[in-house]
Amino acid sequence: MLVQADSIADRNPDSALIMLKSIKPLIDNSPAPVRYRYLMIEAKAMNKAYVPFTSDSTMKKVVRYYDKHGSDNERMLAHYLLGCVYRDLDSIPLALQCYEDAAEMADTTDEDCDYATLSYIHGQRAELFSKEWIPQDLLKASELCYKYAMKAKDTLTALKTYESRSEAFYLLNESDKEIKMNEKVAKLYTKYGYKNYAAVALGSLILTYINQKDFKNALRCMKRYEMGSGRFDNKNNINTGYEIYYYNKGMYFLNINNNDSAIIYFKF
Repeated sequence: MLVQADSIADRNPDSALIMLKSIKPLIDNSPAPVRYRYLMIEAKAMNKAYVPFTSDSTMKKVVRYYDKHGSDNERMLAHYLLGCVYRDLDSIPLALQCYEDAAEMADTTDEDCDYATLSYIHGQRAELFSKEWIPQDLLKASELCYKYAMKAKDTLTALKTYESRSEAFYLLNESDKEIKMNEKVAKLYTKYGYKNYAAVALGSLILTYINQKDFKNALRCMKRYEMGSGRFDNKNNINTGYEIYYYNKGMYFLNINNNDSAIIYFKF
C-alpha cells in the first residue's frame, strides 16, 4: 500500500494521505527504510495537497537519513521538501538554501533523473524571488523551471513558469517585454487546451495596456478574462479574492472618460 500511495501522491494527494493514515500503525515498528520512505511520501502528499507544514523536525530527520542512504533522486526530493517546510514557516533564506541544495543533488546526466522534481525546485525558487521582488533571479529560476519541466513533459508547469517571467519584466518596468511574454504564453495555453489559463494571462495585461493608453487591447483582454478565466459566477460577479479586477475595470472606464461606470466599479 505504501507503493500505491507513492504512485498517486502527485495526482491525487488527498487520497494518498488517507491511505497513508490507514497504514501508519503498521509503519511505526517497521525497519528504518520503510519508516523514512513513509515520512517522505507523506510530506510529498502534504505538499501537493497544500497542507501547511508546521515544524521542520521530521523533515530534518528524513534529510539526514537520505543523505546517508538515498539515491540522487531521493536526496533531491528530501531537500526539496525541507525547503517547502521552511517556505511554509516563512523562513525564506532557509527555504532558498534547501532548494539550492536540492538542485545540486540532481544528476542531469542520468537518464533516470527526476526532472519533474527538479522543475518544481526551480519553480519554488521563482515564486520566492517573485515574493521578494528580485526580478533578475526570478528570470533565471523560471528559465530553469521551464527547461526541466519540458524534459519531464509537464507542459502546464512549463507554461506557467514561462508566464512567471512576465512578472519579472513587470518588476523591471519593461512593459513591452511583459506584454510580449503574456501574449505569447496566452497563445501557447490556448494551443495546448488550457483556455482558462490563457484568459488569466491576458487579464494580467489589462492595467499595462491602460497605462500605455492602448484601450482597444485593454478591452480585448477584459472580455477574454471575463469570458474564459472561470473566475466569474453566472451573474458575472467575480469570485472572492479577485476583486482587484474591478479596480482595473474602473481604471479602463476612467481613462475613456466614462466616469459614471468608473465610479460603479471603484465602489465594489
